[in-house]
Amino acid sequence: MRSLLDHQADGIEYTLHSHNIEGSVVGGNISPRLIQFHVKLASGVKYSRVTNLADEIALALGVHSCRITRDGYFVKVEIPRPDPVAVQLFPLMRTLPADLPTHSPILGLDENGVPLLVRLTSPDIAHVLISGTTGSGKTALARSMIASLALQNPPEQLRMLLIDPKSRGYKYFNGLPNLVCPVITDPTDGLHRLKWAVRHMEKRDETGVSSPVLAIFIDELADLLMVNGREMEQLVTRITQRGREAGIHLIASTQKPAASVIGGIAKSNFPTRIVGKVVSPEDARVASGVAGSGAEKLMGRGDFLLFSGSISTRLQGAYISNAEMEQTVVHLGGTAVQPRPSRNKHETVAQEEYETPYVATPNYLIRQETRAETQPTPSYQDYGYDEQAMGVSERFEKYQQDINKRRRVAELHAEYPRIESDYDYREQDEEVRPVAKPKPSKQVDLWDEEKQQPKTAAQPPRPLPPVAPSRPTTPRNYETIRRTNSQ
Repeated sequence: MRSLLDHQADGIEYTLHSHNIEGSVVGGNISPRLIQFHVKLASGVKYSRVTNLADEIALALGVHSCRITRDGYFVKVEIPRPDPVAVQLFPLMRTLPADLPTHSPILGLDENGVPLLVRLTSPDIAHVLISGTTGSGKTALARSMIASLALQNPPEQLRMLLIDPKSRGYKYFNGLPNLVCPVITDPTDGLHRLKWAVRHMEKRDETGVSSPVLAIFIDELADLLMVNGREMEQLVTRITQRGREAGIHLIASTQKPAASVIGGIAKSNFPTRIVGKVVSPEDARVASGVAGSGAEKLMGRGDFLLFSGSISTRLQGAYISNAEMEQTVVHLGGTAVQPRPSRNKHETVAQEEYETPYVATPNYLIRQETRAETQPTPSYQDYGYDEQAMGVSERFEKYQQDINKRRRVAELHAEYPRIESDYDYREQDEEVRPVAKPKPSKQVDLWDEEKQQPKTAAQPPRPLPPVAPSRPTTPRNYETIRRTNSQ
């Protein structure tokens, strides 16, 4: 490894000197996914000249990407490591001290190999937006944040609300004691849950309460906004604007956090952004909010850039497997539950307090299903209704349905006039039957009519008008014209 590092350092210095740039490699760091060289430039050398040589340095070292940034007196040259190592969450947590700050999820290791945590209750953090293309590791990073929060904070200090439209990211966390309700997989149910969160935020503002902390994790925020539209955008905006004072924090992930997707106000209220691999420099600028961040040169699969204010840090996200997530639920004393059934968009939902989390045991569910199957269907007499009154109500409902059916047919005929001639609506048997169409008239070929017309004698063509004799023209002197143009 030492010989490889010396060889790559010599390649960086040779490339700089070949472009008339004085500089030398004075040190560096080795992280699980990349190698970082510290280059000391001579006085008077512009930083932009070095950044323009990123492709040349990558070509000289034989790597597929090279990212150049500045840090204090040095210029950092970052290249991928030939033997990358994954960062596991559980071994990383064993190396941390026991007195960690509360409400601080673990992200992974930074570029210097130091564990990196973010404190949600800090004014500089508040809400976190994770972005990147498919395969960049957004969901894996959010899983590690959820597991680390649950292992470090009891339910009396932290509650979590998980919304997963893909039904694949957070389903293994069902049964955590910290959950307000089971993992939400229906977008409409997620809309109702965010409405509850906004009502709960207003209630906390009225009473001046900000504990316990409520962390809302949303996977694929853009999908929720596409399904629920403007209403979902307004809820996200209100939570990001007023949630920090009430102890409510939002951690959302999406592929491209453009203002047209999540809204300009909601986008501006995410002070902390974690950016994974993106396609182009334009997408990197949109995701990070900073020009020239170099996010398009990330390697993906857990390689992120953390932007908080004016600070930019490269990190390798921690990873937790499905078996480890289930092990976390069992270790904390939770039981696996079934996902909540989907609801209608306009259906009202009773408010559920976070102090009594929705955790049901499988035995209770089995007893409830058995009771529903064995119980007979109730009749009108069971509820004390009159048979005659219910008969009048049924006839009125049937009459109303007939009126609505006629109205729909009239609207259909008005919108599509051709249907009125092609189909006949019979109200007696409530069917739509095709009407016999008249046979089309015999088409007459115009060519046949033209052949049947009597031929007339051909008339002689009219004589052309006399042409006046043209005047004699003198030949053009092209040499004179050329000489005149040259003058």
